Amino acid sequence: APSVNVTLTVGGVSDTYNITTPAADTTPVQFTFTDVTNAVINSVYESLPVVVTGINSPATATITGGTYAVDTGSGYGAFISTSSAIPLNASVKVRGTSASTYGSGPVNVALTIGGISDTFSITTKATAPKKNKHISFLTDLIAPINEIFKSIKRSIRS
Repeated sequence: APSVNVTLTVGGVSDTYNITTPAADTTPVQFTFTDVTNAVINSVYESLPVVVTGINSPATATITGGTYAVDTGSGYGAFISTSSAIPLNASVKVRGTSASTYGSGPVNVALTIGGISDTFSITTKATAPKKNKHISFLTDLIAPINEIFKSIKRSIRS
């Protein structure tokens, strides 16, 4: 770390002070994204934000498999896929699109900041959701008071 000696003299009395600038620390504390399971196919999923701590100089961020957005205190910027400098206490969230078929394995969005990485995994449901078979009934009926209405008998087959 760079160091400088400074001598201060006041009224004939002098003293020397050593000023040391700490080395740049761009390695953050490990951050962790919460993965998504049972995702719907072809859908965009966004992580919860993580806060970058443990650095004293901006750290370089890179991403694979998706995009990320940074909030330095005035709201999130646009989602990007290019590298950028992340300052201390910035919030970062990532985004990715789930796989195009059910049960095909996870889509991984890997964010690295200052050499520290975590992967946001988006895993689809194992099989396509079953289609609901439902019955619709007429709900709005205008009828005179004290009239009797009979429904039509229907068979329901599944």
